[in-house]
Amino acid sequence: MNPQALVYSRDENLSAALSAAISRLKLGSVCASRVGAGLNLLRGRKFPAVIVDCQDRAAATDLFELCRCTGSNKSSVLFALTDENETAKSWGVTFALKRPVESDLRVFTTVLRAAHGMILQDFRRYRRIPIGASAELDNDEHCLQLATVNVSEGGMCVRGEIPGFNKEHMVQFTHPEMNLRFRANSYVVWSRNGHSGLQFRVMSPACRLALGNWLEAH
Repeated sequence: MNPQALVYSRDENLSAALSAAISRLKLGSVCASRVGAGLNLLRGRKFPAVIVDCQDRAAATDLFELCRCTGSNKSSVLFALTDENETAKSWGVTFALKRPVESDLRVFTTVLRAAHGMILQDFRRYRRIPIGASAELDNDEHCLQLATVNVSEGGMCVRGEIPGFNKEHMVQFTHPEMNLRFRANSYVVWSRNGHSGLQFRVMSPACRLALGNWLEAH
């Protein structure tokens, strides 16, 4: 599965041209022509890149503000296609580009190529692959055995609500395919509905490389 970018524009021709440029870099795209649809997509999914046609300034403001306040899209690479650079600075975007005229995307394509590595890095950090294993969590107060749900380069989801929210835990698990024992310092970043999310903070370079290669292969 390739990373997907969210493209917002009320101009269908521009959306189509942007999607074609994105696809040439082996990225997918999801297009929204209404701000409500764009906001719902951002609330429900992770997009490593968000590209907004800022002709509708109010819509652009709403979309970029949501990106900044939703956990999964906070680190997304944000592109503003606008004629108002001062406004773009207040949005906190990664790149502010002049809105293309007559679908001339040469500048956009150049910047997108330059940002490609950033987009892939963000995608790998959040891409989650299902994994069936037993994880052991230990801190000064608790030692728990929990079943894993999925794992990403940056953390994992486990079944069970973990006491000690936002406290450091040592998590250990054996990868069922690689037969490799992983050990990482982690923090509980959310816990709800019988599940908890752990963010890896410290992991050995060998384990991080092995995990990254496995994620890339899937």
